[in-house]
Amino acid sequence: MENFKPYPSPFIEAEEAQRIETNIYRDKLENVQLERENMVFDAKVDSMALSNLVHNKHALTEIELCTELQELRANVKAEELNKQSCIQELQLKQNMELMELNNKYEDKCREVDKIMTLEDEMDTRVKEIKIRKNRELERATELNAHNVACELKKKDKWKEELENANKLAQRQERKHLAAKNENKRLTEAIQKAELMKIHLLMDLEEYEKYKVKQRANQGRLNKLKKERHQQKVEKELLLQANYTSFESLVLNLSHTESKTCQPVIFAIIYRPPGPYSEFLAELSEFILNLVLSSDKILIVGDFNIHVDKDSDSLSSAFMSLIDSVGFFQTINEATHRLN
Repeated sequence: MENFKPYPSPFIEAEEAQRIETNIYRDKLENVQLERENMVFDAKVDSMALSNLVHNKHALTEIELCTELQELRANVKAEELNKQSCIQELQLKQNMELMELNNKYEDKCREVDKIMTLEDEMDTRVKEIKIRKNRELERATELNAHNVACELKKKDKWKEELENANKLAQRQERKHLAAKNENKRLTEAIQKAELMKIHLLMDLEEYEKYKVKQRANQGRLNKLKKERHQQKVEKELLLQANYTSFESLVLNLSHTESKTCQPVIFAIIYRPPGPYSEFLAELSEFILNLVLSSDKILIVGDFNIHVDKDSDSLSSAFMSLIDSVGFFQTINEATHRLN
């Protein structure tokens, strides 16, 4: 069977067309209303702006008028103040002139008062001077009388003093004679004492000479003792020098005039190559004997020891022995080329 499509009726098409037209009309109406509303809003905005402008213009004019009024009032006040200041200045000038006149009048009155007081003071001073002169005259007369009486008394005293002085002079003459006699006696005693002094000085000189001789003899004895001591030390060192592991020679150097200085010992040692156990023991004994006899020791010689080699056992033992006694090694390199 074939399918047939139904044809639309004309009423339906008309309704649809009418509906479309109504929708279009509605849209147009809405647009028109919106345009009207926009126009109304724009008109309101314009009217508001115009009213604001007018209001602002009126406000500006009012402000300008107010400022002009204030300026006018300020000018009026300034003129009034100027007038008042002028009036006050004039019043001050008048007051100052009046004050100056019053001061001048008062100064003149004071000067007159001073003059009057000075005249009064002059009168009183003249009166006082007259009174003082009269008193001084009275005192002068009294003093004159008193001085005359004092001079008379002094003359009497001087007479008494002269008599007493004469008596004292006589007494002093007597004492002087006695002193002369005593002086003679003392001079004789002094002469005897001087003679005794001379004898004592001679005895002292002899005693000093004896002391000098005794000191010289004592010095000689000390030298002899020192030489004997050195000889003993040398003998002991020579006796102890009979060592089998090395050969030695010892010199004892000392100053003949010094008493306190210790001698300087100069030792020379030769050690032949070979075993060293006996050498170390004998060398330590030899060095100790030297140290006991003096603290100034110098040891030289040929030890046949490689001091420059740290690995050598003999070298390390030898250096430790020297350090323990207080000696130090001055040679730091080999003294032989071949060994």
